[in-house]
Amino acid sequence: MKTVFTSLDVAAVVLELQQVVGMRVNQVYDVDSKTYLFKLHRGEEKCVLLMESGARFHTTNFDWPKNVSPSGFTMKLRKHIKNKRIDSIQQLGTDRIVVVKFGSGEATYNVILELFNRGNILLADHSLMILNVLRPHTEGDRFKFAVKETYPADRARTADDVLTVEKLREILFPTNEDAKKKQSGQKLHKSLLPFVDYGSHLLEHALIKSGFTKNSKIGSDFGEDKLEQLANSLSEADEIFKKVATVTNKGYIITKHEKRVDQEELVAYLEFHPVLFKHLESGTYIETENFNAAVDEFFSKLESQKIELKALNMEKEAMNKVDKIRENQKGRMIELASKQEVDRKKAELIMCNSEVVEQAINAVRVLIVSQMSWDAIGEAIKEAQSLNDPVANIIKKLRLEVNHITLSLSDPYEEEDVEPTQIDVNLDLSAHANAKLYYDNKKNAALKEKKTLESQGKAIKSAEKKAKQTLKEIHTMTAITKARKTCWFEKFLWFISSENYLVIGGRDVQQNELIVKRYMTQGDVYVHADLHGASSVVIKNPSGKPIPPKTLSEAGTMAVSYSAGWSVNVLCPAWWVHHHQVSKTAPAGEYLTPGSFMIRGTKNYLAPTQLALGFGFLFRLEESSLERHKGERCVRNTEDIEQQIQNENEKESEELVISDGDDDQEPTDAVDKMDTVPEEEDDQNYPDTELHLNPISIQDQFKHETQLARVTPEVLSQEVANLKVKNKNQKNKKEVESADESEDEDSKPQKTGVQQQMKRGQRSKLKKIKGKYKDQDEEEKQLRMAILQSAGEKKEPKRGKKKNKEDQKSSKPGNQPKQKQPPRPQVSANRDVDDDQEEQEVQVAADVDVVNYFTGQPHPDDELLYALPVVAPYNTLLSYKFKLKMLPGTAKRGKAAHAAVLSFTRGKDISQHEKDLMKNVDDHLLTRNFPGKVKMVTNVQKKK
Repeated sequence: MKTVFTSLDVAAVVLELQQVVGMRVNQVYDVDSKTYLFKLHRGEEKCVLLMESGARFHTTNFDWPKNVSPSGFTMKLRKHIKNKRIDSIQQLGTDRIVVVKFGSGEATYNVILELFNRGNILLADHSLMILNVLRPHTEGDRFKFAVKETYPADRARTADDVLTVEKLREILFPTNEDAKKKQSGQKLHKSLLPFVDYGSHLLEHALIKSGFTKNSKIGSDFGEDKLEQLANSLSEADEIFKKVATVTNKGYIITKHEKRVDQEELVAYLEFHPVLFKHLESGTYIETENFNAAVDEFFSKLESQKIELKALNMEKEAMNKVDKIRENQKGRMIELASKQEVDRKKAELIMCNSEVVEQAINAVRVLIVSQMSWDAIGEAIKEAQSLNDPVANIIKKLRLEVNHITLSLSDPYEEEDVEPTQIDVNLDLSAHANAKLYYDNKKNAALKEKKTLESQGKAIKSAEKKAKQTLKEIHTMTAITKARKTCWFEKFLWFISSENYLVIGGRDVQQNELIVKRYMTQGDVYVHADLHGASSVVIKNPSGKPIPPKTLSEAGTMAVSYSAGWSVNVLCPAWWVHHHQVSKTAPAGEYLTPGSFMIRGTKNYLAPTQLALGFGFLFRLEESSLERHKGERCVRNTEDIEQQIQNENEKESEELVISDGDDDQEPTDAVDKMDTVPEEEDDQNYPDTELHLNPISIQDQFKHETQLARVTPEVLSQEVANLKVKNKNQKNKKEVESADESEDEDSKPQKTGVQQQMKRGQRSKLKKIKGKYKDQDEEEKQLRMAILQSAGEKKEPKRGKKKNKEDQKSSKPGNQPKQKQPPRPQVSANRDVDDDQEEQEVQVAADVDVVNYFTGQPHPDDELLYALPVVAPYNTLLSYKFKLKMLPGTAKRGKAAHAAVLSFTRGKDISQHEKDLMKNVDDHLLTRNFPGKVKMVTNVQKKK
C-alpha cells in the first residue's frame, strides 16, 4: 500500500495548491507529532492545508482530530506565521522538498517540508536560517539541521539531462570489467531508478511502453540493440513529468476488490497517482477531478480501510483454521488406511516366507549365543552372502541394539518381478509371532480409523462453530469501531447527571485551565471543593435555566471524589458559583498559578454527601431509538428521589472479591495526584439559602480608588465643569437616565443580607476611604465615576463604544429595559479569544445535545451502536441497567474494572449484543476515570 508521496506526486500537488497562494493563516494545529493543519482564509473562502512529515502535503475537506494542548513546535509556528499570507508554494528542484513562503520582505518565514526518508518540517526566516526544526539531525559532516543553522537548499536534486543512448550504454553496459560483471543479470528497473527523477511507477510505465517489464534483466532480456527504444520511452516519461508539473491532472485511486466470508465485496484503496500508468490500466480504479481530491479521499479512508483489512485477515485466519482441521482429518484417514495396507502386506510376506524367516532368525541367534561381537556377526553374514547362501541373502541389515533384523522379502507366488519389501522382525519372536504382530498393528490402525471417522464430524463442527463465533465477534468489533466516534467531553472527567445535564471536570492543572477558559460559557456553573487536588467541575447549562439541586449535589460529589479526600476517605463540603464569578485576574501584586482562579462574590456551599461513586455503562442509541428514551433523565420532585433511594437501600450489599496483586492495566492518568488548588477571594461566606448573589468585592472598590488617584486636579476640574453644563441642560427632561448609571450601580456593593467578613487590613482601608470622601455628595460622586469610565474607555474602546450606544438607546423615553442584564463574564474579559476558540465554543454548545443519544436503560428493541463506560456519583446511576457501587478501597483499578465487566456479562437479563458491546471496550477506557484504588460493591436482592 502506497502511503508516501513521490517526486511526481509533489509536482502535481504543488501545481494544484497555487490556488491557496494569497490566503492568510488563521490558526495552526497539530494532529500528532508528525501531522500539522494550517487553517487558511481569504474573505469568505476557507480551507485547511495538511502537512505530514515524510508522507504527504495537500488540502483536506475532512475533520481531523486536534490535540487539546498544542505542541511546542505548533506554538512556534503560530508565533511566526499566524495572520501572514502565503506568498508562494514551490518544489525544490525535482526533489521531494516543498517550501511554503509566508509573508514578504524581511518578515518572510519559510516552512520547509521534507517527504523522503524519515521526513522533517523546518521553520526558517527570509535567509533560510532555521528557527525551529521538528527533527534535529545531521547528515554526515556536510549538513546539520538545527536551530540557527542555514538550511542547505542546494542539496535538493535538480532535473538532469535526458538519458540518451550514450548515457544509457555507460550505465547499463560499462566497459570496466568489474562494473560489467556487477551489472550483468541485474534488473533493468533497479539499475535505472537512481538516474531518473520521477519515481518507480513512471519508470515502469516507460519500460512497458518500450516492450519490457519491471523484472527484465540486463543481458538475458535486454541487449544493447534495444538502447534506442528505451531512450525514446524515457524521453516520453520526462515529458509526462513536465506536463504534470505544468498542467492540472485528474487523480486516480487504484483499488482492489476482495470478497469477505459473507460474500460482501470489500473495496480496498492501494495507491494514488496523478497519471494512469500502463501497468495499472487493466486493474480497477476510481477517477477524481484532481489529484488533491484523490489524495484527500485516499488518506481519509485509510484508517477505516485498515480496520476492514484487519477484519478481513482475521476472517480468513478463522476460516483457514477450519480448513486446516479438515485437511488434517483427511490426511489422518489416508495415513491410517495406508498403514493398514502396509502392515497387512508385511504380515502376508512373513507367512509366505515363514521357513526362510525362521532360519534367518535362528542363524542370527546362534551367532549371538556363540558370543561373537556385533561386527564379527556382520562379517560372518557378508561372507555367507558372498557364498550365495539363500538365508544370508535375505538379511539386509542388523539392528542388534533393539534386537531386530531387517529382511528383504518378496512373494514367491507372484510371476512378475516385484521390488522386495524391507521388513523388520523381532529376534525374540518366531516367524508366525512376527506375522501376528503385524496383523495386530493392522487391526489397531483400523480401530483408529474408525474412531477418527466418528470424531471427524464433531471436530469439524466444533471448529466451524468457533469460526462462526469469531466471525461474529469480528463483525461486531468492526461495526463498533466504525460507529465509535469519540465525543469531545471524553478527554475530561465527565458524567451525565440524573437530570440530563452534562458535567465535566479536569484531570490535571492544564485541563482545569482549559475547561474554564474554553468550555465554560454563559449560564454554566462552576463547582469545586476546598481539598487538595480537587477537580474544577463545570455543569453545562445551554438552556440558561436554574440548575436543580440534585445535579448540583452530584457535581459536588464529583469534585470531592477526585481529590486527596478519596484516598484518605475524608469528606468535605463542595461549593458552586456562577460562571461570571470565576476570573483569571489576580489582585494587584499577586498572580495565579495554572489551574487556579479567583472567585468573586459569594460561594454557595453544598451539603456533604457520601463519598461513593458508581461504575456503569451507557449505550449509544441510533436515531430511530431516541423516541423510546425521551424524558428518562428529567428533573424529578423530592418524593420521587427519596422513593428511588429507598428502593435501592432495600437491597443487601455484598462485596466483590478482588485481588490486590499486581495489575498490568494500571492507568497512567493519576487523577488523585492533581495539585490544583484554586485561590478564592472571600472564602469565609457560607450562605445556606441565597444562591443568586453577585456582590462587588472589596478589591474592586480598591481598584476604583486607585484609578481615581491617578486623575490630576486639572483633568478633574475640566471634566467636572463639562459635566455640570451637560447636567444643567438635561434638568427639564421628564425622565433622565445617566449614561453611567449601570457603572455606578455595579460600583456599589450589593446588599446581600449576609455580613461580609473582611480580611486583615481591609477595615482600616475602608475607614480611610470613608473619611476621605465623607463630604462628597451624590452628584460629585457620579461625576468622578464618569471620569473613571472615560479612563476605562481608553483601554477598551470597542467595548466602551458599544456600551455608550446601548446606554443612549436605553435613555430614550419609553424605552426602559425590562430586566437588568447580568455583568459580562470575567473569564471572557481576561483571555484572548480568537476565531477558532469562538467556533469551538459554538460547536461545544451544539454538541451538548449528544447526551440525549446515550442511555443507561437499553430496551430489547433498541439499536445500540457501542458501549461507553462511565464513572459518576452512585445516585446518578440508580436507574442504570449495569452499575456497581465504588467506594475508597485497596483494589487496583484494572482488576476492579475487569471484575465489574465480568459481573455485568454474567447477568441473567443481559442480551448477547450488550455483552458484545461491553467486551469490545478498550481496557484503558474502562479505568480512565477511576479516582484511585477502589472497592467494588454489588447489590443482591434480599430474600423475603
